[in-house]
Amino acid sequence: MAYLLPKVDRNINTERSAAGVIINTFLTVFPVVSFILIAILLGLRHSIPFKLAVVLLAGGCAVSLAFLAILMLFIKEEYSRRLITFVINFLKKVPVDFLREHAIDAEKRVDRIIENFNDSMHKTMADKSILASGILLSSIIWFLYFFQTYIIFQFIGYPVAFETILIVKIATIVIGFLSITPGAVGIWEGISTWLFSLYSIPASTAAAAVFIERLFTFWIGSFIGFLAMAYLGASYLLEKYV
Repeated sequence: MAYLLPKVDRNINTERSAAGVIINTFLTVFPVVSFILIAILLGLRHSIPFKLAVVLLAGGCAVSLAFLAILMLFIKEEYSRRLITFVINFLKKVPVDFLREHAIDAEKRVDRIIENFNDSMHKTMADKSILASGILLSSIIWFLYFFQTYIIFQFIGYPVAFETILIVKIATIVIGFLSITPGAVGIWEGISTWLFSLYSIPASTAAAAVFIERLFTFWIGSFIGFLAMAYLGASYLLEKYV
């Protein structure tokens, strides 16, 4: 995203785009950490299955580390320098010509890139109104996501307690963060179905609910994004060669 955004909007440079992506991740992860704590407290209160408790604790630790890593980029400029240098060195080794060319070009102006990146990070992270509104909006979106799953189970005629949905979906989310597949495709569906089965929900029922949920939260959006990408790519080619 950090690479593609400047290609779509030429008023945004790569450094500001990268800073925006990291801040967006921060605003996404912060509410998740809070929901993980809520899920753990609910688990202690209602004695959740042991396997699910392990997933929550392990995932909670991983997400918390990611949260702290993002904070360190804001607190210490040396960490952002190391991150940018690491990314440049990594891309130089990737056997894709245009990525290597961009990495070599970035290496020549690394000091300016780091300065712009840090400036963008500090301006946004220091703005309390942006952080507050961003965290609030992200929290509302996550809550509506949990509520959507609750409604889906109601719709298919198998009511499930909201607390159960919250615990299962939080566990699925933290695993999804660690997934290596785009959008955690396959992993998300399998993990969600398995975790719901720990609450004695039939696998067929859980799978149906998860499929409907993913249709609206992932596949439709991905299809629209694919169409937008194809349109922008075609527009770029027409502008360049026609």
